[in-house]
Amino acid sequence: MIERLPELLGPHAGPLFALACCGLFVAILFEQAQLLAKYHGARRGAVATGYNNAMKLVVGNRFGAVTYFFFIALAIDSGLAAPAIAQGLATVIAAMALANVALFAVYAHKLNPGIPARELFAPHGGFGRGEKLALAGAFIAALFGYAGLTVPMIWSATHPQLRLTFANSGFLFNTVFTLVNVFLVEQRVADLIDRGSEAIRPFIAWAFVMRLLAALALVPLLARLAP
Repeated sequence: MIERLPELLGPHAGPLFALACCGLFVAILFEQAQLLAKYHGARRGAVATGYNNAMKLVVGNRFGAVTYFFFIALAIDSGLAAPAIAQGLATVIAAMALANVALFAVYAHKLNPGIPARELFAPHGGFGRGEKLALAGAFIAALFGYAGLTVPMIWSATHPQLRLTFANSGFLFNTVFTLVNVFLVEQRVADLIDRGSEAIRPFIAWAFVMRLLAALALVPLLARLAP
């Protein structure tokens, strides 16, 4: 029965992949929305509550990730063509660029009402070296985060004889994402919050821009990755 599973699932590879794409979108969206929860808590003087709300978003992230990895594995094992997977995942990452615009809109209009967009991006006195380095890290972390969730799966579909090796290579990408995100981006966010610095407002605005740029940078590569 197990040996016949790819044959049985073959006609349903498309719907399985669609479910995987939905899971991927949810996973990334919830991960990136954590910044809003932390900022909202800090502005209300409830830092611990903000971080707790961010951890609740992690639950949604994990649900999306489980959905994504389970259904994309089924789709690949069912014989879904690598170009279709590449194009589908590129579409999801492009949608994440739009999602970052939506997250920024929530940030601007719900969490910072009445503040002109230009002021949201303009720190008083400019960013220090630490903020600039952390924003560069936000771009790098987002790029490796997106790539770690997509590139190994495309490679797995392109080279099925090595699909387990390529699928697990995602942990290498994720390690870079985690190191940069924790020790540069999140560290700077925590520092700005603890100091009560007004630079937190433009820093988060630019962090969303960096994530948007990372998505746009990766989309053309994903679309061309599969032969």
